Amino acid sequence: MENLFVIGDVHACYHTFKSVLNTVDFENTLLVQVGDLIDRGNFPIETLEESIRLEEEYGAVFLMGNHEAEFIKHIETGYNPNWLKQGGEETIRAMTASAKGINYYYNWILKRPRLFENEQVLITHAGVSGFDDAMNIASKNGILWYRGELKNIGKLQVHGHTPIRENGALYNDLSNSWNIDTASCYGNRLSGLKIELKNMNTSIIEVKTHKEDIIV
Repeated sequence: MENLFVIGDVHACYHTFKSVLNTVDFENTLLVQVGDLIDRGNFPIETLEESIRLEEEYGAVFLMGNHEAEFIKHIETGYNPNWLKQGGEETIRAMTASAKGINYYYNWILKRPRLFENEQVLITHAGVSGFDDAMNIASKNGILWYRGELKNIGKLQVHGHTPIRENGALYNDLSNSWNIDTASCYGNRLSGLKIELKNMNTSIIEVKTHKEDIIV
């Protein structure tokens, strides 16, 4: 593929997600999404179904986010109160009411990769810290949970997880990294980063969150 297009944390903001997707040239672009597809917004099932379709039709990559990890924990342990209070109750309710049921979405979410990497770019949910356990998905310093300064790994990093609630996507020169979580579920915007792999030019697409996506 000539280009990558990386989308930040969607959090069930389906209509906003679709607006960003409408800007993607899928014939020449690989779509990668940084995780946190579910929870907080109004449309978890619609968001998941669109993501499954894009994976099947175009080979789009949807990474594991901490919300997906917390959902898996809830299913496997029987009860995860930390997840339930962060939008999980609405997600479970929607999955229970859906024709396909919870297990169908659980099995798809369980297969989400932890990262995407090529020679030029590394994409994770939260970014790579400078700690020894940076790649441990269960660690507070790991690629699903970390919120501090990132390590410069010698290639471009793209991540989400830490919401930018009022402004747009943010580039950090020291770590050579983009944070593209622009708080879609809080009414700010959803961001996508286009990366032209031939020359590593980058450009940002941002769509204001659609009001119908937000849980009031």
